Amino acid sequence: MYFEEPEVTMILDGMLPLLEHPESRLWVDLVDRKAVERPEECPSEVQAFMRGMQLLGEPFTFGTDSVQRFMAQNGFVCREVTVSDCFFENSHDPVFDLYQFCVASRKAAAPAAAAAPLLTIHPGAESAVPASPHPATAGESAALPPLARHQSV
Repeated sequence: MYFEEPEVTMILDGMLPLLEHPESRLWVDLVDRKAVERPEECPSEVQAFMRGMQLLGEPFTFGTDSVQRFMAQNGFVCREVTVSDCFFENSHDPVFDLYQFCVASRKAAAPAAAAAPLLTIHPGAESAVPASPHPATAGESAALPPLARHQSV
């Protein structure tokens, strides 16, 4: 809503690695594209709301025609999509109809071909258990060097 579509896509792409567990979920709220791009076609309450958000310095810059399609295009499956007024009985406020809440999960990955083994036992090895790290020699610190020394420039 406050980000342009390429930024929203980049944010969602960054979330995908965090949702590898099959029970992981992402909650997002999205707004209807019509209210962003053609507010003059919306009810007066919506127009007033959109103007108010602009005056606050937080104008809506992105909306979607279909939450399900947009999320699917970005690697997600919508588990539930709901308009924001679903919890208010007898509410017909058109501003609430703008917002859609979505609970999504990552699309299931395609089954991988034969996976490489996680542990290779070399011929002649005494055990599959890796040896202990080498102890520090005299004058060397056993502590790891600061991370900054390992960062590329």
